[in-house]
Amino acid sequence: MYKRNNEHISNITSRVLIAGGGIIGLYSAYILTKKAADMPITVIDQGAIGAQCSSAAGGILSPLLPWDYPDTIFEYLPVVNETYASLALHLREDMHADIEFHIPGMRVFASVNNLKTGQAWCQQHNINVHADDSSLYLPDIAQLNPAALVQALRKKLLQTGVELLENTQVKKCHVKAKRLIGIDTSQGYIACDKLIWTTGAWANALSQQQGNIYAPEIRPIKGQMISFDCPEITLEEILYKNGHYLIPRQNGIILAGSTLEDTGFDQSTTQTALETLTQRSIELLPALANAKVSAHWSGLRPYSESELPIVEAHPEVNGLYLNCGHHRYGVCMAPYSAEKIAKMIFQ
Repeated sequence: MYKRNNEHISNITSRVLIAGGGIIGLYSAYILTKKAADMPITVIDQGAIGAQCSSAAGGILSPLLPWDYPDTIFEYLPVVNETYASLALHLREDMHADIEFHIPGMRVFASVNNLKTGQAWCQQHNINVHADDSSLYLPDIAQLNPAALVQALRKKLLQTGVELLENTQVKKCHVKAKRLIGIDTSQGYIACDKLIWTTGAWANALSQQQGNIYAPEIRPIKGQMISFDCPEITLEEILYKNGHYLIPRQNGIILAGSTLEDTGFDQSTTQTALETLTQRSIELLPALANAKVSAHWSGLRPYSESELPIVEAHPEVNGLYLNCGHHRYGVCMAPYSAEKIAKMIFQ
C-alpha cells in the first residue's frame, strides 16, 4: 500500500530498499518483483516519485547519433525496442496504461561527411538505414512517453505490493562489519538487507551518508526542453540536426530539445534557452513558426565522469548496489541495468 504521509515508517522492514524513484529505480523494482513476487521491496524518493529527470526526458530509445558513441555503451541497449514493446503490451492489458511506445524512425540531417560516417557505421553494425543526399533515415528508432512510463510503473508496483515513499530523504546508511543493515531517513529508520542506489544526479551524495564511503562520480547536467501544441502539423518521424531534435507525440504535441548545461543543481529555465530552442526548432521544421510553445521545463541528467553508467556492487559495503550515471539515456538503459543488478542480488 502506498503510504502517502509515510505513516508508521518505523515498522517497515524491506528485503530490498531502492533509493531513488525515477525510471532506473522503478524499473529495478519492477524486475525484482518479476523474479521474486513475495520479496518485500520499498522505493523511496526525496521528492515525488519520478518527478525529476525521468519525467522531463524526451524518450527517444537510442543514442541520438549512435556512431558518435563508443561500442561499449551498446552493451546497455540490447533489444531495447522489443523490451519496451513487450512492456507496453503488458501494461496496456494489465493496467490499462499507455506508455505511448511506437516506432516513428528518425531522420538525421548532417554534413556530407557525417552522413557517410553514419551510413558506414549502420551498415557495419547491421542497422537498417536509408540514405539520400541530405539525410539518413533510421526507421527502427522508437520512442515512448517517459512521464507515462513512470506513472504506469508506479501503478504496477503498487498493485504488486511494493512500498512507495515520497518526500523521504536518506540521512545515513548503517553499516555493520562492512554490511549494510538499514538507513536513517527524514521520516525514520528503515531496516533492509539490500540497498540499490538509484538517485540520479544526486548519486554523489552517498559519501555524505556514511563518512568517507565511496560514492560514484556523478554530477548534474541540466537539459531544457520545450513543446509545441500543434495538432495541425503532421510530423511522422523524429528529426535531428546539429544536436537539436524534434519528437512528435501522438497527441499533436511536438517536443524540442535539448540544452546541455553544466550549472550544478540549478533547475531554473531561462529565456535564452527558450529563444534558442524555439529558433532551432523552426529552422528544422519551418511550419513551427506559427505554432504555440505550450511548455518549457528542465531536468538534471546524471552525468558519469566515465561517460558510462555505473551498475555494480559497491566495492566497500556488502548489500549496497549502484545503478546510476545513465546521463541522457536512462530510459534506454533501464531494462538492462535493472536485470544486471537483479542478477547480482540473486546470485
